[in-house]
Amino acid sequence: MFSSAKKKGEKGGPAVRRYIDMWAFLKMHPTNIDLLQRLKSADDRQFGTNMDVCGTVSTKDGKTRGWDKTHLVGIRADAWAADAHRRLVLKMFKTTGERIRWVGTVEEITTREIHNSIGSRRTVLSLAVILPGYEYLVNVQQNHRTFRIPSIFTFSFHDEDEDRMWYINIKRKWISIGADFTIESGGRKIGEIDGKLIGFGYNAYLRVHEPSLATNGRFLDLLTLFTTSVGYHRAMRRATRRRIRAVHAGDPLPHAVEDEETWLLKNPRRRAA
Repeated sequence: MFSSAKKKGEKGGPAVRRYIDMWAFLKMHPTNIDLLQRLKSADDRQFGTNMDVCGTVSTKDGKTRGWDKTHLVGIRADAWAADAHRRLVLKMFKTTGERIRWVGTVEEITTREIHNSIGSRRTVLSLAVILPGYEYLVNVQQNHRTFRIPSIFTFSFHDEDEDRMWYINIKRKWISIGADFTIESGGRKIGEIDGKLIGFGYNAYLRVHEPSLATNGRFLDLLTLFTTSVGYHRAMRRATRRRIRAVHAGDPLPHAVEDEETWLLKNPRRRAA
């Protein structure tokens, strides 16, 4: 167990709503230069020279009811720009307080996407979420159903504060103007993602209603990271289909797997006696 409220996922804060603003044009965004310089000068090795700022996250203050810009989102531009081996890596940084601090990463697991898509005959996405100080790697998996649309993602989350395992479904709504999702657990709705636009300029409100999870900072960061990825899903599916075609064609080098992804696939007990 963690010894302080801050290490327990900053539990106790009033924030149960967040607004995710992902930018359509990174280089042209007026605040990107200032934010980029601030991040590159920060004492955080998670933000490298190959990253660009691609969005912000605002949190609703429970007392003032106003919105405070609390987080920045960065994308690994080199991995995303590599068209032949495109892979999504997004990192989120908390900007309130004395310094910028890394609070989580969402990464595309391309190898799982390929074998799951081949097996289901549908293009399904696989993501991994890494949270600092959290003992578990969270796998967010799109699931194949008889009817592909709408998509559904699932994952399990261990609440260390209450020593409880939650099983979460993120279901895209059948009819919506933007990319909207319902968040469910145990057959009941516990939150929603209200998307405003479709495309790389994806903007959305994230709400969590379940009391114990609404005050769990790690759970909110996990859902926020998933939400930042939504605008990239269409391009991720196109890249996955290209990889699958290359595999079926017997291409000798159908897919180059990055070292960072290989590390996530390794057996944590490989050195056990």
